[in-house]
Amino acid sequence: MHSASILGALLAGGQSRRFGRDKAQALLNGQYLIDHIIHGLSKEVDDLVICGRSWRTIYTINDRIGPQQGPLAGLEAALYHARQRGYSHLATAPVDVMPFPAGIIRHLVGPQPAVLADQFLIAVWPTSLADRLRRHMDAGERSFHSWITHCGARRLTYPGQRININRPDDWQHLMQIA
Repeated sequence: MHSASILGALLAGGQSRRFGRDKAQALLNGQYLIDHIIHGLSKEVDDLVICGRSWRTIYTINDRIGPQQGPLAGLEAALYHARQRGYSHLATAPVDVMPFPAGIIRHLVGPQPAVLADQFLIAVWPTSLADRLRRHMDAGERSFHSWITHCGARRLTYPGQRININRPDDWQHLMQIA
C-alpha cells in the first residue's frame, strides 16, 4: 500500500478531428465516454480535475502556456496545480481509452514516473517533476514521447484490452466488445 496523495487529471482538450465529432460526448451504454473515464479514474484518486475543457462540476485546469498546445501542456498545468495543493502525485487519463483499467493507478504509483506501455497518457507523475517539465517545454518540446524518455518514466504493462478511440472504426470495435 502506498501513502501517496494523488490528484487525477483528465486530459480532455483534443479536437476529435479523426473521429468526426466530439468523442468525449459519444454515448456508450447510455453514458458519455468522458463520464466512463471520470467514473473509473475518480475511484483511484483523492480528487479530480479536467484539462482542456469544462465538464459539469469538475474543476477545470487551463494550459499555462497557451491554448491548443497538446496533452503535454495539460500535464504541465495539472502538475503545477497538484504540487501547489500538496499532492505527491498526479495521475493522468485521456477521455478516449476504454475501458479504463481498474486498479491501474496503484500499479503505476511510485517514486518515479510510470506510464501504461500501450496507452501512455494513462500515467502517474510525481508532482516534483513540474519545473523539469516546464524547462523541457521551454526548450520547444511538445511530444509526450520525448517527455516520457526525458524524465525516465517506467513503461509498465497491465492486463486487459484497451481501445484508443481515434476514428469511427475504433468506436465500432469498442461497441463490439462493450
